[in-house]
Amino acid sequence: MKRTSKALKRLGVPVLAATTILTAGQFALSTSAFAATNGTLTIVPDPAFGTATPVPPSTGQTPDQTVTYTKGDQSGANGDAAQTINLSVSGSAKIVAPAGGQTAGSTLTIAAGGKTAQCTTAATAGGPPPTASCKFATTDNVSEAATVTASDTTDPTTPPVNATNNFAGLYWNNCPTNAPDTLANCVTQTQVGQQTTYTTKYFQAGQPAQNIAVQYNILTAGAQMSTTQPPGTSFFSPTQANCTTNAQGECSVTIIFNSVGDVQIRAQTSNTGNYPASRAEQLVHSSRPLHLAALCSPTRSGLRRRPRSTLSTSLVTRFRTPTRSTPAPPTRPPTTTPARLTPRTRCPALR
Repeated sequence: MKRTSKALKRLGVPVLAATTILTAGQFALSTSAFAATNGTLTIVPDPAFGTATPVPPSTGQTPDQTVTYTKGDQSGANGDAAQTINLSVSGSAKIVAPAGGQTAGSTLTIAAGGKTAQCTTAATAGGPPPTASCKFATTDNVSEAATVTASDTTDPTTPPVNATNNFAGLYWNNCPTNAPDTLANCVTQTQVGQQTTYTTKYFQAGQPAQNIAVQYNILTAGAQMSTTQPPGTSFFSPTQANCTTNAQGECSVTIIFNSVGDVQIRAQTSNTGNYPASRAEQLVHSSRPLHLAALCSPTRSGLRRRPRSTLSTSLVTRFRTPTRSTPAPPTRPPTTTPARLTPRTRCPALR
């Protein structure tokens, strides 16, 4: 080998060492192995944002999300076929159909309850590398960070992928927090003349959110905003007050109820960063205090009431049997007629 190399050098032929040739071969082999890839899944957008307490007509669901399969070098023939992708979501969230429609050639089948779904894509196309995709969205009834998991059952080389779906929520502290607070499921009681303070709490991804603007509104007659409000809340008008949430995500509002009936109260945020607007409502039934309700009940309207002593004296006098020695005194009619006991005459301040 050495003699051959010397002869070649005398002829002016460059000679490469065997070690150099081997190293180049090893490099080529390692490069080939590195280039071989598996199929992949991606979910976009990640994270996605929604709200559990939406402002109608919004449903609060996340924007449409796209799960995309990309064929890898190791995928083989399976990478050219239509892909079956299983979807699941954690927590209280549910998978729903995309608002903007499905990818052409793909179908989404959602299981009962919405916790799982199966997406069947069209055959992969485009590229290289070829891809296929499917769309979905999620919704929730509580504020939390839910995890969406996608797994491909057609190409076994493809690992599963996760994405995060974050939901906001605005709730009255005195109402349920496992569903949006609406006039139907959030009904409370108070009394006429009461000055009542209500507190809301705002969450993002299940955590209290600070420095978020909350607007309170009285939607019906029968109440008004107090001019004296809790810290962080300012009086704006008889029907509106504004607040900024504290470190606990809380805001409070004080309302004066001045008549009997049902009063609708609303709390609402605007779009906050990536989160859509949130709303909470409640129906407050305002009634008279019990001792006044008994005196001012409409069922007693129109009744004349005589003082008990006058009524008793009249009855005794009317039915007294006269004796022979003492003649019965004549019955005298009352000199005045007591006013009728009606809400108008007895409870003018409560009307």
